[in-house]
Amino acid sequence: MANQRGSGALIMVVMVLMMGGFMIQLSLRHIENLMPQVASEQRYQQAWQGAQSALAWGVNLQWKEVPETTCQPGPDAGSQACLLKSVGERRLLRGQAGELPWQIQLYRWVSAHQGRLVALPSGWSDFCPLSPSNACDETG
Repeated sequence: MANQRGSGALIMVVMVLMMGGFMIQLSLRHIENLMPQVASEQRYQQAWQGAQSALAWGVNLQWKEVPETTCQPGPDAGSQACLLKSVGERRLLRGQAGELPWQIQLYRWVSAHQGRLVALPSGWSDFCPLSPSNACDETG
C-alpha cells in the first residue's frame, strides 16, 4: 500500500467548516437587517389593537348628550375614544391609539339611546367616512 497522509481530506473538512461559518455569518446579517422591520410591525400591531380596544371600550361608556365632539381617555396609555358630531340619528365613534407614525384611528357608526351607545351593524371603518375627511380630525 502506498503511504497516505490524508491532507486532501483535511483540506475538504477545513473548506466545509469555512463555508458553514460564512453561511452562519450571512444568516446573522440578514436577521440583523430584519430586526427594525419586526420592531416597526410590532408597534403598528400594538397601535391597531389599542385603537380596537378604545373603540370597543367607547361603546360601553356613558356619554353626555352634547352635539359637539367629546373625548375620553382610553383603557390603555395613549388611547382615547371620541364621540364625533351627529349625522342624523347616527353618531361616529372614533377609537385611536399609538404615536405617530403608528397612530391608528378606527371608526364605528353608533346610535345613542338614553346615554348608551349601540353599535350599528356593519358600521366600522378604518378611514374617516365623513365628508370632508378632515371632519374626523376634531379632538374635542
